[in-house]
Amino acid sequence: MGNLKKLFCVPLWSYLLKDIKNEEIVEWSDKERKTNTGRQLTNYGGWQTDQLQQHTCFKPLIETITKIHQEISIECDLEIGDGINFQFWINVNFPGSYNILHDHPHSHLSGCYYVKVPEGDCGDLKLHSDRKRIVEWSAWKGIDPMGKHSNIEHFINPKEGLIVIFPSNIMHEVGINNTEANRISIAWNLKYEN
Repeated sequence: MGNLKKLFCVPLWSYLLKDIKNEEIVEWSDKERKTNTGRQLTNYGGWQTDQLQQHTCFKPLIETITKIHQEISIECDLEIGDGINFQFWINVNFPGSYNILHDHPHSHLSGCYYVKVPEGDCGDLKLHSDRKRIVEWSAWKGIDPMGKHSNIEHFINPKEGLIVIFPSNIMHEVGINNTEANRISIAWNLKYEN
């Protein structure tokens, strides 16, 4: 039998944090929403901050995320030069809200940390492959595009404390929050400076 070689791998890192005080982040977010109308980018029906300021409730999380990205840079043999440049923001997806398909240009990696996740279908993170040729090949050969070697989408079910990190050029979206409660996450873009 021949050898299977998987080409053009797309990395996806995930971590489950248990020592972050999410209730402090939720409290800050609730207060901030009362005085800040937020911004509208890819979010439909939800609320999103501009870049987060350094507030004490975010410090442990940001330190952990920074450490994770330093480990990723070593694992991937990246020379980070002058360091790491982050942009952080909070997403609050109200019931019925979602995020449309998008990517994050001018960054290297993007990530999401789930602060508050209601029970039920609160909207999966859906990552899309940019491998158009696999779709064409799958259709031509009658191969399942979601099969073992040809999948074009990957779904991540949110969980409190979960961090997901992926290349910023990966197209992604967030499904509709079909629960009666808000889902809160912190997202970020990272650019390695050299």
